[in-house]
Amino acid sequence: MFREREAFHVGVRNYVPGMQYCSELVHGQPTAFSLGAPSLGVQNSISAVLDADGIAGTETVLVYTSDAPYGRALVMTANGDPTNSPVYDVYGWDYLGQKMVERFTLAGGGVVAVQGKKAFYRLEKWKVVTPSTAATTVDLGPNQILGLPYKGFIDWAKEDGVPIAALAGITLAAPVLTDPATAITGDPRGTYLGALTLNGVKEIIIGLQGDPWVNAAGNGGLHGIQHYAP
Repeated sequence: MFREREAFHVGVRNYVPGMQYCSELVHGQPTAFSLGAPSLGVQNSISAVLDADGIAGTETVLVYTSDAPYGRALVMTANGDPTNSPVYDVYGWDYLGQKMVERFTLAGGGVVAVQGKKAFYRLEKWKVVTPSTAATTVDLGPNQILGLPYKGFIDWAKEDGVPIAALAGITLAAPVLTDPATAITGDPRGTYLGALTLNGVKEIIIGLQGDPWVNAAGNGGLHGIQHYAP
């Protein structure tokens, strides 16, 4: 859906609440979608100068557009032991133009990468919620987890032109149905972590069967539960 998003203005929201039908999907069987050929991603390729011990409420503008058509998740890494468990929020948009926020909590006692769960297409800013008690900075970059066009079920996958038998080595995160979503819940359409390492050349193609299910409040559908955005 809207694969060539360069033609769509930033801020235009194409999310459809309780979406039950889409002509792009072959209903009752999987439809092929390309997740693109994203690059490996570098842990500091979005920013390497985020002030981890800045004052609570401090915001830093981020400039980033995903090289995956349906977005990809992020990884946040402290460049030194934060000593406490500092908390940071990342603001942005999904591929539909929905505002979204994900909260990251870094563990004290060492340098550990925290893998995000939500697929961002564009980023807006980074905000300090609880500062680090040690003077250090934080790296932010894309990880290997890719976003999906619709909520549903992946029946098959092909990576770099090779079918992946029984989806061996692939990690699929199911769509998160928590309603309302929060800053720490996973992606409402689910995500895909491939068997092969991304390198900017290997194309990922999936067979996705859409799931139009809505909950008792009428929320959900093919676009999933609405993203959390305060």
